[in-house]
Amino acid sequence: MRFRALEIGSGDAFVIEANGKQILFDSGGSKSLIKKLLKSNRKIDLAICSHNDSDHANGFLGLLEDPEFEIDEIWLPGLWVPVLDFVIEAAINKKSVHLIFKSFEEYNEIKETNHELAYDSLVEQSDISIGDFDSKLQVISELSENDYFLSAGYNNLDWYLNESIKLDRIIKIAGLAYEKGSFIRWFKPDENEPPKDTLDHGHGLRPLNSREILKIDRLKPNNFAKLLFLTNENKYSLVFEFHHDDKPIVVFSADSDYSFLSGKTYSNNVIVTAPHHGSESNASVYGKITGDKIIWVRSDRRSRQRPGSSFKKLTHKYCLACGIKKHKEEICFKFNTKDHKWILKKALKCNCK
Repeated sequence: MRFRALEIGSGDAFVIEANGKQILFDSGGSKSLIKKLLKSNRKIDLAICSHNDSDHANGFLGLLEDPEFEIDEIWLPGLWVPVLDFVIEAAINKKSVHLIFKSFEEYNEIKETNHELAYDSLVEQSDISIGDFDSKLQVISELSENDYFLSAGYNNLDWYLNESIKLDRIIKIAGLAYEKGSFIRWFKPDENEPPKDTLDHGHGLRPLNSREILKIDRLKPNNFAKLLFLTNENKYSLVFEFHHDDKPIVVFSADSDYSFLSGKTYSNNVIVTAPHHGSESNASVYGKITGDKIIWVRSDRRSRQRPGSSFKKLTHKYCLACGIKKHKEEICFKFNTKDHKWILKKALKCNCK
């Protein structure tokens, strides 16, 4: 069993190789680089996209567009479901672009005030099963950009959709996954940690801040812009534990601030991916995750803001890009099943101080 932090450049891309399976958690910001890094094994048994930031999600576009790569199953943010459902219904019913994006008049206000929005306040559950919804993704796979309202004459709106919120990436990932025949599961935000017997669907992964959707949520009136804004919120990043023999051995943090968690203690040397690439804005996480020799792994490039001072103070930490050197190197750990511990196989010496 191996854990790999891929040298993806910008963003996160982590791989678990276990029991003959390859699990990919996020895919970095490059459509081409992720394919080069995975070229030795083009079969991905499970891919997980934590949220809609480009440095976590862009690589999936490259993998899904390439016929040489196979993705058996993909887990996507449930926040996307009511957004996609809305776009599908609007495309089918040919609704006016003026009507559809009326709610974008509120967008600047939301962004400027950093307005706190709760997912549950924007949606209501329908009687449509998630299976029935997935069958509607054929409509998404056939849409052109003009079909989903990126039309000439709406320059400000185009910027919101293309540069700020990336509606087109959500649509393309969902449509390409449908075309490739990947089995899709959707996980919606849930502040309550799920029961310990939560099904992992045979992959050893347990959600910590979400639960699988069985019936879709639909937008309440005039909430499209608000909900689309949330799809890019770090707070709603999907967080998962990877288990071996019913014990957690890896925690994938994505960009979460762990606001759903008051604290959690681990009893073995668990690998935890540094939240938001070690940014100081997520420093509270380091006080919430405690235990015996937590191994912190930081992906992404080095910058003035990253890593933050709290990450630098950690004892057991590893970086893809560290110190003043421009050199980067993949981080690789191998799991010793006898001692139930991770053994470092490859990494730069961490000089973060």
